[in-house]
Amino acid sequence: MQQNICNLVFSIFEQPSCVDELNATLITLIPKLDNVVWLKNFHLISLCNVSYKIGTKILVDKLQ
Repeated sequence: MQQNICNLVFSIFEQPSCVDELNATLITLIPKLDNVVWLKNFHLISLCNVSYKIGTKILVDKLQ
């Protein structure tokens, strides 16, 4: 698993266009209450790809 993630990060550095394939995020709303009336009664949850999160954190650290 660890080797796969390392290979993925290295491939991002070699071919930055492959980031588009990883940048798939699902957004869902989870109700806070049983009877939801307002949009503020939802929790907004974003489900990002773990590999994408790791790759972007490494890129941000390198840029800083």
